[in-house]
Amino acid sequence: MIPAVVAMAMQSHGELESAIQLARKNSPVLASARADLEVVVQDRRIAQSSMFPQAVVSGWTSIGTDSGVMTGAPELMPSPLMLLPNGSFSVANLSVMMPIYSEVIRGKLATTSWQVKAATFDYKEAVADLNLRVTESYFKLQLALQKVLLKRAAVAASEELVRNSQLMLEAGKGIQADIQRSESEKFRADRDLRMAENDSAKAEIDLNETLGISLNHHWTSAAIPSPTTQAGTVEVCIEQALHKRPLKLAAECRLKALRNDLGARRAEGKPQIYGGLMADRSRRADMGGITGALVLSIPVFDGGRVRAEVKQGRVQVNKGEAQLQITQLQIEREVRQAWLDRETAMANLASAESSVSAAQAAYEIISLRVHAGKSILLEQLDGLSALNSAKADSISARYDLAMATARLNRTMGGAL
Repeated sequence: MIPAVVAMAMQSHGELESAIQLARKNSPVLASARADLEVVVQDRRIAQSSMFPQAVVSGWTSIGTDSGVMTGAPELMPSPLMLLPNGSFSVANLSVMMPIYSEVIRGKLATTSWQVKAATFDYKEAVADLNLRVTESYFKLQLALQKVLLKRAAVAASEELVRNSQLMLEAGKGIQADIQRSESEKFRADRDLRMAENDSAKAEIDLNETLGISLNHHWTSAAIPSPTTQAGTVEVCIEQALHKRPLKLAAECRLKALRNDLGARRAEGKPQIYGGLMADRSRRADMGGITGALVLSIPVFDGGRVRAEVKQGRVQVNKGEAQLQITQLQIEREVRQAWLDRETAMANLASAESSVSAAQAAYEIISLRVHAGKSILLEQLDGLSALNSAKADSISARYDLAMATARLNRTMGGAL
């Protein structure tokens, strides 16, 4: 017996380790944490670029009736100044600047270095949190599966109890109240089994979400989804939710913003053309006029700043994609769980209404037997109590179904 238990424990441990490794590979939460670390690493690289020379080639072509001063592209450093005389004029310029002493740059570099160390520890903390989440979700699933097995055994026992009560009544050794109580116990056992199956399916969904894999994936053959679940209808609900939920639409908009920002960062390393216009007016006749110019600026060397900013932007896009995946998994989990709750509530309501009908029929039979003097009043009182209890269960089941439907509607963004 002991070796078998040890073997089962080792198998469970191996499956848990596999789950943890799978989560580290696929979890969008961990991918988002990795992106946070990489963003800070690139912040340090951007700060380091300020320690190197900055070079920009600029060219001006101007025409005007007065001289004027024009700058290069304002986004580039260094941004040169050029005095343009009146008339037609063209000139090219190479501007180079290198820091020799700057406590500001050194301070920023030290700041980003400490931020990288902090982000590294944050990432390690995220890995530890993920390991714990996977472990907790995995053992919750195992616990839920064990509860399902117990509830199945309880249902089987209650069914046997109902059969025995009926046989004893037919043999004249029992009373109708015994059958009612047995059927009431069977109703509760059936309901408890459905709730346990619901919890098992939810635990499996939670584990899959933690791992970042398909939420309809079954980890073990013992996994028990809701017996009335229609997979096709669930997928339709999920599709509608992903199409209409503002939560997902907002995540998509943020991702598009990050992609556009990445394009803008890439453009910083390309040539830029600006148009400039300067107008002066003076009381002196020899001063004043208009100067117009086209300015072409080409970044030659920036110490790797643009490259680091582009890489940082790409990482932020990756984080946005991870956040979108997290949102999609969250919505899918909410829809699947809400669907399971509604299916369970519908099954409970059907069972409760069936119990009401059975209790009503039994109560009428007992009433006739009491009036005929073939049963005692106590049996009629028990029958009335069973009927009232069944009606109360039916009312609760109707409320549970209404709330489950409302929650499903909420998870779908009001699509129902």
